[in-house]
Amino acid sequence: MTDNDLHTRLVAALQARLERARAAKLRTGWYPADWLCRETEMPPTDGVFIAANDPATEIRRVEALLQVVERHAPEVVTYALGDENVECHECAESYPCWDIRDIAAGEGIEP
Repeated sequence: MTDNDLHTRLVAALQARLERARAAKLRTGWYPADWLCRETEMPPTDGVFIAANDPATEIRRVEALLQVVERHAPEVVTYALGDENVECHECAESYPCWDIRDIAAGEGIEP
């Protein structure tokens, strides 16, 4: 598995979360969980979760994570003697850096 593959998988997972949050925001608005479940035939666990976790907040969080992931993108660095290494663009550590590892772990993605 390549470093770019991890970056691609992480961005895809975050984009999927963002789309789910945007869809939830469009479907729900500000309704109580019991109304969501009764009127939309949504499973009770989904209605309770959406009512308790504002989709707009999730959208902001995921958009912020996507910005962090983009800043920490993998970059091939060539040293003076010709050696190459894949490093984090932001912190110049070997890729994946600890920030990317933490975000990947939060998404259930193995680096």
